[in-house]
Amino acid sequence: MLIYDLATANGGVVWSLLIRNIHMKVRIIAIGVWFFSVFLLPAQTFRVIYHFTGSSSAYANGQLFLIGNTLYGTTGGGGNALEGTVFKVNTNGTGYKIIKNFSALDTITFTNADGAQPMAGLVLWSNQLYGTTYTGGSGKRGTIFGVDPEGTNFVVLNNFSGTNGKNPYVGLTLSDNTLFGATAAGGISNKGAIFRVDPDGGGYTVIKSFLAGEGVLLMSPVIVDRQTIYGTTMSGGISNRGTIFSVGTNGDGFTVLKTFAAGDGSQPRYGLILCGKTLYGVTDGNGVNSNSIVYRMNTDGSGYNVLKRFSEPDPVSGTNADGSYLQGGMVMWDGVLYGTAGWGGLYDNGVVFKINPDGTGFAILKQFPDYTGTSNGYGINSDGAYPRGDLMVANGVLYGVTLYGGNYGDGTLFSLTIPPPPPLQITNLADQALIFWNDDGLNRILRTTADLVAGNWTNVTTLTWTNAAANPKQIGFQITNCFNSPAAFFRLQ
Repeated sequence: MLIYDLATANGGVVWSLLIRNIHMKVRIIAIGVWFFSVFLLPAQTFRVIYHFTGSSSAYANGQLFLIGNTLYGTTGGGGNALEGTVFKVNTNGTGYKIIKNFSALDTITFTNADGAQPMAGLVLWSNQLYGTTYTGGSGKRGTIFGVDPEGTNFVVLNNFSGTNGKNPYVGLTLSDNTLFGATAAGGISNKGAIFRVDPDGGGYTVIKSFLAGEGVLLMSPVIVDRQTIYGTTMSGGISNRGTIFSVGTNGDGFTVLKTFAAGDGSQPRYGLILCGKTLYGVTDGNGVNSNSIVYRMNTDGSGYNVLKRFSEPDPVSGTNADGSYLQGGMVMWDGVLYGTAGWGGLYDNGVVFKINPDGTGFAILKQFPDYTGTSNGYGINSDGAYPRGDLMVANGVLYGVTLYGGNYGDGTLFSLTIPPPPPLQITNLADQALIFWNDDGLNRILRTTADLVAGNWTNVTTLTWTNAAANPKQIGFQITNCFNSPAAFFRLQ
């Protein structure tokens, strides 16, 4: 007797096939996860949404923000005064518009009314976008600003001047109707500061001023989990390679959770990801690729583990198999981490990669192509080069920017549809079951659990079957003695 049992799990459909004989003596359950994305999403698709040009906008390096079908972001240069912009563009590439041009700096005081050179992305609260500028403002050390999605109602919430923070290199984090952020320098000891401010500009408070030994240069956005803030410093700490820290949202309980040392990576300058009680992050390596890593660590500072160490590039060409010099933070989608490496890959123009949270399944999703010429002294190509800044993900699509390349050499804004895992296929032969899939070249991992509700998925570490003659090659796992095997669920990741 065949029984088909359908249930939802992880945003998809669990397809289960139960085989029992009429005397109920045989109990085989071979179950695969077939996600709706198999049917709704196309195969991996890379698309350039917009080619930046220095005459209007250049140096896009912050995380994008999506409202409906419109992306919002910032550029650190370009615009009317060449001091940066806030822009919007539809995901289909139409409707590019600069909604804010930052004004010129005074050539003597280096001040202006609104700030200059935004280096990070935006957040939304009550139909108002909020961000930071690295320099300018009345204190010449940057600003916190707000602007609505149409470019009106621009307001400066705070001017940085030194002890209240200096030069915010990163964007803001919204939690419980409060904006949190960090400055690269400033504070009491000029080592950097964490602050909070209300969206109306009230209640600005320096939560934490960093001291010697606690870390220096806060170059990554903070994350807020209930009453605790987590973040990184690019340098400082015992070995001057950077730190991971936590502190209460009221400033209490500051703790250095991790001081980076030899072999651990170096310069964790991009954002963390929090999943349950585990933090995930990257280090850019400070030019030494063996120090460019993906890592994870528990929120109490225990369990630090290097998930991926990127290979050394060729000393002449700069190329390698997996990318080098990580210049942006990762995102997580459907239990998989996605990130970029700014250099390396086949053409030394960077890559987009994926990796599972346990360090398995690393694969390259995109190789940025070689330059085909120059424009105003900058290399040009079809897709962009040197991806920089944190990726953003929505509905199974990654969005990001490159600093160089594209039609004008000033970078691109791109999208990359995450390729769904191939559907699992199940064949039953007497007391054996074969679970297999068509290899898509992305180093997929087969996972199993005995209980969908509890989860506790574990990797199937030994794949016992391949069909190299098939095109594409097929990979699988053979279950023997199914009559005595317990129920099992399988999914491909």
